[in-house]
Amino acid sequence: MNRKKPIIYNPTYYETINHIEERHFWFHARRKIVGELVSQIIANFPKGFRIIEIGCGTGNLLRVMTEISENGYAYGSDIYWQGLHFAAQQSGANLFQGDLLRLPISDRQFNLVGLFDVLEHIQDDGKALRQINRILHDEGVLLVNVPAHQNLWSYFDVISHHQRRYETSDLQKILVDNGFSVDYITEYMQVLYPLVYIRKMFTKRMSKANNNEQFCHNDMLEGDFKILPVVNEIAYSLLSLEFKKISQRQRIPHGTSILAVARKIKER
Repeated sequence: MNRKKPIIYNPTYYETINHIEERHFWFHARRKIVGELVSQIIANFPKGFRIIEIGCGTGNLLRVMTEISENGYAYGSDIYWQGLHFAAQQSGANLFQGDLLRLPISDRQFNLVGLFDVLEHIQDDGKALRQINRILHDEGVLLVNVPAHQNLWSYFDVISHHQRRYETSDLQKILVDNGFSVDYITEYMQVLYPLVYIRKMFTKRMSKANNNEQFCHNDMLEGDFKILPVVNEIAYSLLSLEFKKISQRQRIPHGTSILAVARKIKER
């Protein structure tokens, strides 16, 4: 009997995201931060190193990782071919389709794994981290990003098929429990926290007032993804205040996302 594949993301959103992520302040800020940390991490890697982004989606972050990794090899994987279709246009990385829980990769193949806004989609996140641990070299690095704080749970988490949002302590514990030591962990996108919380309360009321909840959610999604040039620039400028802190591995006390650099514990 064929088992139905669990929905971890709606692949119809890839085309929408592909249109907005190059300019939208949230994606722009995340791209800048990930690029800075990847540059730091690979600085001491041997020539010919391998990096991979798992759940690369449209390839917007993978493109940055590939450009930075001139002396190594970049790979990307996603469970959905719709994402890989766009990733092939954006990045020169080697791409393949694969499920994070059953990666078609031999042990100890990569020096760095990027996992950006993926772990929250996986019901068994511990199993996912064990898979990543398996494909990393001893002392290889995982760079992971997840949404923060369950009290920020909103319509966006529902339509994105999220299983959870994380507290910093929860992410740190699950990383340690599955074979990693945490070099650096911080919340970030602090300026967005009050806005996201207010937005959550507003959409909750709208959902109750609207008999067609799915229509309401789609309407909200369209509004959140709309790029308003002046607002977009102001929001990016405010988020850019965090770039220096993160590049210096400083902790930011509160935010809407959590970022961690974790190292595979060398096997004895």
